[in-house]
Amino acid sequence: MQTFTKNELTWVVGELDKLACQYRQEMNNPEITKIEAGLLKLRSEQLAGISDRLSAAVKNGDKRIKIEY
Repeated sequence: MQTFTKNELTWVVGELDKLACQYRQEMNNPEITKIEAGLLKLRSEQLAGISDRLSAAVKNGDKRIKIEY
C-alpha cells in the first residue's frame, strides 16, 4: 500500500493546476492547429478534474482514495 501525506497531495494538486493553466495558455498560440488546441483543452479539463477531486479529498480529510481500473 502506498501512503501520501496531506502536504504531498497538496503539492500534487498545485502542480496539476499549474500544468492545466499552461495547457490553457498554449491553446491561444496561433501556431498550433485546431486539433492540437482541442487536445490541449481536453487534457487541461482532465487535469483540472483530477486536481479538484484530490483537493476535495484533502480538504475533507479523507483517509482513503479508491483507484478504479
